[in-house]
Amino acid sequence: MKKTIIALICVVTICATILCGCSLFESVGGSKSKPVPKIELTIHDGSSTRTVEVTPGMKTAITPHTKKDHYLKGYFDQEQNGTKYIDSAGVSLIEWKSTNPTELYAQWGNIYDLLFEESPDYIMEFGLSMGHDVVGVELGLEIVNAIIGNPEALVEVTAKFKAKGAFKGYQANIWISDKSSTSGEQIARLDQGLSTSYTEYTISDIVESRIFKNGKMYLYVEHGDFFGMGYAKDITLSFKFVEEPSLTPYEDSSALI
Repeated sequence: MKKTIIALICVVTICATILCGCSLFESVGGSKSKPVPKIELTIHDGSSTRTVEVTPGMKTAITPHTKKDHYLKGYFDQEQNGTKYIDSAGVSLIEWKSTNPTELYAQWGNIYDLLFEESPDYIMEFGLSMGHDVVGVELGLEIVNAIIGNPEALVEVTAKFKAKGAFKGYQANIWISDKSSTSGEQIARLDQGLSTSYTEYTISDIVESRIFKNGKMYLYVEHGDFFGMGYAKDITLSFKFVEEPSLTPYEDSSALI
């Protein structure tokens, strides 16, 4: 009988504890685990200073600042040189620890010093049966930051490539675009017949940087002539900010074997 009473008391105590939202551990002097304190970072953007909180053991993201005629290189632990901890998109490169720096400094570069150039390893094929073909590149975080901060700045976009068609005068429409579809801009369009041997072409134009705010650049080839196939290879795409137009229209050199 005594054991039954003790058991009932224990059950009642446990139920009451649960209803009260506390634990037996707390009732005998224990405590709940405390949340891990956040780390406060001081961000120096150049003309302003702000603070952000970071959770230890996790990456963080902040809103990157922009600056006229400049691009953000990232946030570093020193005003010059040093180690980068947050990239140009505002995303941290590490999982934060209490031993990491808590003072970070924006470092800036001049947009006119930026030069992007990439040669994708790809051979384009096009024809009436094949339809179009497209190849693209990512312009990079620094260029995207420069575009966001300077949407009306002028950029020169250029595509160099070698192309040929199934017969002399083979028709193919080739242009630079901001999208991988026909809904994109058609920049520096090349409308001329191709040779039967690989010939080098350069197409280029100057436009406002805002066109490439998605951070991508493409070479787009619309379907070729009614008969046979066309090809383009040795493609190089380049992008740079320009203060004064230095545009050279597309050109074709002598046929290259």
